[in-house]
Amino acid sequence: MMVLRKRGLSKVLNAWYTLAEERRRRRLRFERAARHFLNQQHLKAWNSWCAFHEVQKRHRNLLTKAGIRIKNMKLSGAWDKWTELIQEKRAAEAKRTKCLRHWLNATLAKVWSAWMDFIDWRREKRKIMSRWMQPMMARALSGWYESAQWRKRMRLVTDRALRRLMNKTLAVAFYTWKDLVDVGKVDAQLTTKQELVLKLRDMQEENERIRRDNERFVRLIDSGEWGRGRVAELVAAGEVMKGERDALLKLIQGMRREYEAVQQAKEAQVDEFKAIKDRMLLGGAARNRMLVKGGSSFNALVRAMKQDLVEGGAGAGAASRNPNALYEIDKLSLDHVTVFPDGELNVAAVASVPGTAALARPVSAGRALKGPSSSLGPGLAPPMQPMRMPQQLAAGMPGVGRLLLLAHQAPPAKADWQAESQQAGLQH
Repeated sequence: MMVLRKRGLSKVLNAWYTLAEERRRRRLRFERAARHFLNQQHLKAWNSWCAFHEVQKRHRNLLTKAGIRIKNMKLSGAWDKWTELIQEKRAAEAKRTKCLRHWLNATLAKVWSAWMDFIDWRREKRKIMSRWMQPMMARALSGWYESAQWRKRMRLVTDRALRRLMNKTLAVAFYTWKDLVDVGKVDAQLTTKQELVLKLRDMQEENERIRRDNERFVRLIDSGEWGRGRVAELVAAGEVMKGERDALLKLIQGMRREYEAVQQAKEAQVDEFKAIKDRMLLGGAARNRMLVKGGSSFNALVRAMKQDLVEGGAGAGAASRNPNALYEIDKLSLDHVTVFPDGELNVAAVASVPGTAALARPVSAGRALKGPSSSLGPGLAPPMQPMRMPQQLAAGMPGVGRLLLLAHQAPPAKADWQAESQQAGLQH
């Protein structure tokens, strides 16, 4: 009975506790809702007060900043005035110090200049006294000083000339090596081009043969004599020939590009040879050596012509008609002779006057002349034009004397001969 009674009490107590808890939660919810409603009513007033407070605070800050700025402006103006005053005082002090220093320096400069003038005057007087008392020693010292200065100057000139000569030699060697390398490259390109041309010719012949076979096969197919298998083989052969034709076209295009490259290299080589000839004509050690070589070859020409006239060779007839022809050969040494790297001579005749004014040796009065004094008259003298000939012809081949005699018959005048002989001597 007690257990049943306790169970009934516990159930009643639990029910009462649950109801009380539910009422408490409901009351709390009502109180929270009431507070929220009151807060909503007070929130507008609170927000308005906060906004007003922020505006007042911002206004106070602006007024404070404006006051501080006004105060700073006054302070900065006073500070600027004080700084300007200090700067003016410093500038005035610097000018005063500079004037004093300049005045002191001017006085010291005058004193120093007077003292240096006195020192120079005393040295000059001592030098004069020493020369007067020891004339031999003074002359020896001055001679030694001049000799030392001359040796110093000659040493400088010699070193400069040696450096210039070494630089010229190195430049000539370098350009010669460069020309040889370029010639080797061009030769290799030309050899490759020739091989490609031969290969192209063979491939063109092969292509022509294949084309003829293909045409014959097409005619056979059109006649209906072969079967489908042969037609398939011919179609495959046509595809193969098409591929070969494409390859051949690519090869031809490549060969064309290589040929154009070789042509450009060849043109560049021709321009380089022309530049070399121009450089030779401008001056240098190599040109001097070639001029010496050309002069020796030309002297051999003159000797061969004289020997031809004396011994009665091809030019003996001209010598019999004109006794002065033997002496006029010497005037050929006035021609400008240039030797090029390809072994050719460039002979340019010097302009001359009528032959009657340029006889280096008069004809004897006892000898009678057969015909005119010269083979060509003054008005019939050939034009003076440069003449190029191979090196073998310049070495003294038969018939050269007669050719040059007819080309350069009119000799120069005496004044021109003297001026041009000096120039020819320098060039040869």
